Amino acid sequence: LRNQIKEFIIYHSFVKLTEQPRKYIIQANNLKKALAQEFTDLNMLHFDISSYIDHGRYEEALNMEHDLIRKYLFNAYRHFYNVDRVRNPNDLRSFMKFLSTVKVFPFTEPELINYIERDYNQVLELEGLELDEKSKKIFRYITAFILKIEKYIYEDEEF
Repeated sequence: LRNQIKEFIIYHSFVKLTEQPRKYIIQANNLKKALAQEFTDLNMLHFDISSYIDHGRYEEALNMEHDLIRKYLFNAYRHFYNVDRVRNPNDLRSFMKFLSTVKVFPFTEPELINYIERDYNQVLELEGLELDEKSKKIFRYITAFILKIEKYIYEDEEF
């Protein structure tokens, strides 16, 4: 009986170790690389938007903010699959679904779909706000997105 218990424990420990197939591990690493590759540009644009807001150039900030997250996710898709464009809109939706299944990825599928399919006006209550208030509210929304992505990308890094 002792040997059977020992074999059971060893077998299930092995199964637990091999639950994540190698393909998944490689995909997770490639995903982080794809996200990181675009993150620098995203961060630089974020800094530029902050500068525009600080200097009262709200219209320019709004122009830069327009579709910023959508473009980031689209470019991450391009790098992950090594393609120049999305051939079918459902491909991008499938990528969002995949992202939402990745272990510790900071967004759910509905959140990701909102980022790629909905305008800021549909997600945030911007109606009736002045330009400065709109740009600042969108900036905070983008900042929250960036902080979550950054944490995911660099969670295993030691500084």
